[in-house]
Amino acid sequence: LQGTAPTRWGLAFTAPDGGGVPRAVTAEFTWGLLQRTATTGTPGQTPSV
Repeated sequence: LQGTAPTRWGLAFTAPDGGGVPRAVTAEFTWGLLQRTATTGTPGQTPSV
């Protein structure tokens, strides 16, 4: 995903939550270092890019 600055970028993926249910997740990186993650959407939903 395109970031808010040239040194920032994001990644959208699906990962299981604590109960094993697939969740859409986005991760934000700055200079290649993970800054934060966020669960988006509803259980079982794939991320939109």
